[in-house]
Amino acid sequence: KDTVSFCHVLSFDHSRSWPTICLLDPHPRKPHMLLWVQVDPSDDLHVVAELQIDGDPVDVRRECDRIEESMGLNVVRRLGDPNMLRSPAGAKRGVLWLDEFANAGFPVEEADDSEVGRSRINEYLKPDERTHRPRLTFHSRCAAAIHQMKRFVWGEHRRRDEKDLKEIPKPKND
Repeated sequence: KDTVSFCHVLSFDHSRSWPTICLLDPHPRKPHMLLWVQVDPSDDLHVVAELQIDGDPVDVRRECDRIEESMGLNVVRRLGDPNMLRSPAGAKRGVLWLDEFANAGFPVEEADDSEVGRSRINEYLKPDERTHRPRLTFHSRCAAAIHQMKRFVWGEHRRRDEKDLKEIPKPKND
């Protein structure tokens, strides 16, 4: 009797007032990936926009400004993959992605990529016991993010002295 049907992919109107977090995954040889996630008054998360873009940090900033202005997003924070942000940007020797984006007028903070974040996403994917809806939803226009979430696979690694599975993403689609 506790079983409910739900879906993480919806078509919904985004808010112009809810705080929005821009997430960045920079990459030297593939397109940079970005998501915009809104936090509603119940602390539920809604992925409202995405972007895959080739180019330098100035190109990224320009396109992000265009998206944020056209959607009226209230961006309060920009977070990025700390592993990639602390890696060389490639264009200039010794310059990190973190510095390149800051120099382009697009400052990004390093996100926390610990187990805590992964466990929170797992909780947000489950339906809320009161509303029977998941606490993390994706707008249907965010096809790449939906594609990636559907294909993310955890490896099953177990240490001899531990009873719980060690959550490590498999390299494919990580």
